[in-house]
Amino acid sequence: MTSVKGHAEPKLTKAPDQISLCDIYKAVDDTRLLNIDTQIDPSCGPGQNIQLSLATYYDQIQETAEQQMQAIKLADIIEQYQQRLVENPELKLYEN
Repeated sequence: MTSVKGHAEPKLTKAPDQISLCDIYKAVDDTRLLNIDTQIDPSCGPGQNIQLSLATYYDQIQETAEQQMQAIKLADIIEQYQQRLVENPELKLYEN
């Protein structure tokens, strides 16, 4: 997105069909979906072990989610949004 200071008119720098949901996710909030607990007492062997064991699966889940988000384009979201407005006219009450 580009914007000009003092003007509330941001613009996309790419076409909606070239922007993935993953692009948006990373631009807005690039935190991981699942995180290991870093507050576990280091002397708690089982607690440390379960966190390290979960980390491998959390990484796989993150990778899979991001792959799925790459396949979803902003254009798809806009199209679905507009279709829902056609199917549910009462939703237009909330549009500005």
